[in-house]
Amino acid sequence: MGRPKGSKNKPKVDENVKVAKKIVATKKNTENESVVDDEEEDDYPVNTYSIEANRLLKEKLLDPFKVITTEKFECEFVGFTQWHGMTKDEPPETREGRYSGCYFPVEGCNVNFWPVLGYIKVDFERLRSQGFSDKVIFAGCINHLAEIGPPKKRKYGNLLPYMFSMGEDKLIVTFFTDVRRNPHFWSEGI
Repeated sequence: MGRPKGSKNKPKVDENVKVAKKIVATKKNTENESVVDDEEEDDYPVNTYSIEANRLLKEKLLDPFKVITTEKFECEFVGFTQWHGMTKDEPPETREGRYSGCYFPVEGCNVNFWPVLGYIKVDFERLRSQGFSDKVIFAGCINHLAEIGPPKKRKYGNLLPYMFSMGEDKLIVTFFTDVRRNPHFWSEGI
């Protein structure tokens, strides 16, 4: 319900909304090739933590449909139990990964392919000494693991790399597979 015409009560405007409007106005001015004063830009609060977090995320994120490398590096999944040690009476059965229940902003996610979380053990020092970057090492490991098994029936399905981070002696990875229910991974694709 709106305010009556001529009302003296003005809605309170959040500071973040003011800043967002200034940023949009500045972007429109720069698109029209207008000159923007440096003093005006200094008024905007900058969250350096989010800028740094976005930069770090982009370093660890891969486009699953883009070929990073055709190299294949010898590696293996690190198995873990279903509840990852959270219960006392956990059976000793281990599997190589766990289907994620999350939706990732990738076209076809949870429809044609499903995200899987896991750990990969690889010899970082040897590969880094040969000049390979961490992204190439991750993509090469996924290439190697995708080739396990006969061509018609791959052990893990067709794998696509998505995101990784470095652990002490292993990669902590998120990748996609086209197999919704793989017995080598805990749970199933949602």
